[in-house]
Amino acid sequence: MQLLNFGEAVAIGQRSSEKLFRILDMYDVEDVLPDFEMLITDEFGESVCNEVKGILSRLGEAAIGTFVEFENAVKGVNSRRPLRGGEIHLVTRYVMNYIKLLVDYSETWSYLIFYFK
Repeated sequence: MQLLNFGEAVAIGQRSSEKLFRILDMYDVEDVLPDFEMLITDEFGESVCNEVKGILSRLGEAAIGTFVEFENAVKGVNSRRPLRGGEIHLVTRYVMNYIKLLVDYSETWSYLIFYFK
C-alpha cells in the first residue's frame, strides 16, 4: 500500500519539467497491469487493481500537466542576447535534449496524448 501512496504523492506533487521522465517511468507500470489482474481472485485484490488504475490515470494527467509546464516555461523565456558565430541558443539546446529524451517514451507518450486528449 505504501507503493500506491508514493504513486499518489507523485501524481499530486508540484509539477516541473525535470520530473516528467520519472512520472513516465512510473506510468510504464501500466504495461504489467493486465498480468496482475489475471492473478487477482478476491475482492481485496480487485480493490487494489482499481486503486492502481486510478493512480495510473492521475499519473497520466500529471505527465500531461508537466509537459504543459515545460511548454509554458519555454514560452516564458525572453532572451534578447545576441548569439555570436552561429552559436545555438541555450533554450534551443535544452528543448532539443528534452525532446531527444522524450523519444525513449514515444509509445507511452503517444498513448497518453490519445487518452487524455
